[in-house]
Amino acid sequence: MNFIVNRTSIRPGEGMHLNRIDLIMFMTKKTLFSIVSAFIVVWQICVPSAHAAAPSEDHEPWSRITVNKPVIAHNGDVQLFSESFGDSKHPPVLLIMGLGSQGFLWDDAFCQGLVRENLFVVRYDHRDTGESTRVDNAYTVSDMAKDAVSVLESYKIPKAHIVGLSLGGQIAQFMGADFPDVVSSLTLISTTLSFEPFLNAVLEKPAEIVLADGSTLSRPNPAYIEWAKRAIKPDQTRKELEADFVKRWWWFNGREIAFNEAFYQKKAKFAFDNPNMRNTCPNHTKAIMASCEAHKQVLSKIKAPTSIFHGTGDTLFPPDHASALAKAIQGSKLEILDKMGHNLHPYFYDKIIQSIMAQVKSHQS
Repeated sequence: MNFIVNRTSIRPGEGMHLNRIDLIMFMTKKTLFSIVSAFIVVWQICVPSAHAAAPSEDHEPWSRITVNKPVIAHNGDVQLFSESFGDSKHPPVLLIMGLGSQGFLWDDAFCQGLVRENLFVVRYDHRDTGESTRVDNAYTVSDMAKDAVSVLESYKIPKAHIVGLSLGGQIAQFMGADFPDVVSSLTLISTTLSFEPFLNAVLEKPAEIVLADGSTLSRPNPAYIEWAKRAIKPDQTRKELEADFVKRWWWFNGREIAFNEAFYQKKAKFAFDNPNMRNTCPNHTKAIMASCEAHKQVLSKIKAPTSIFHGTGDTLFPPDHASALAKAIQGSKLEILDKMGHNLHPYFYDKIIQSIMAQVKSHQS
């Protein structure tokens, strides 16, 4: 492991227009699991390019980028909606969103930054989200990794650079272990080597997750957990659903960077304008719970070049999660980003895009 801690400071007034989406809440019933699962996914708004100044609050990033014709991938009976940007002859990058989140939550400005580096960018809707298939049967994170491989196959991409956020980062880890032939490199953002501290906190289990070196993994911010476990009435109005959406991102944004409430209100409206929108977090959370033991086995199998980015203000996974993940993946590089929360803030777009470019150039040499 190459342990590189680069605490990038944010100067006042810079990078204040963020963007990301979908967090989650999930409650099961009386049985073994009584969970309110609050999760997340990431995306941001802003900068017309990775090097440009932050836009005004009224900036609509997706209006400035050309989206190629959507492609539907198939993994058995599951259909996966995807869209791409850029020239398919360029090196491919697959973006994998977090729990309960659609592909469009990868900010178009971030996608455009990658395209300007002569990369071909693909993002997709997980099963149970957006325009992809709703699945009633139980499934695992390994199944979701196969979904991602199916998306690559639908574009006839033999191998790609994989970028995953939160649950997307876990899916990327499974890809690196179980489908190494399709992975050129991994970029893991705001993720972990174990979701169990989060699950235990929600379930009010006292058990700590002890690592091989005897250390333990921190739990999420207790104030956030209390909010996530609050009672939710089943017949929320559209206005209440949108307000909850914005509030979740307020929690994940952290307190050290200004929160652009107006921006998230626009994103909430966009998300709930989709007639297929529903709470898919329970199925994704069940997949995570069913995959905890398998997750422990994949880390030592990952051989692809791996970069890990994590914020000091991450509400869900404190920075020790990233340090432990970096130790578990041989040869990985870790950068701790000062003030970033459980999301990808536009201020850090350039840093992450340049890291992906370094992976691409290394793979080509």
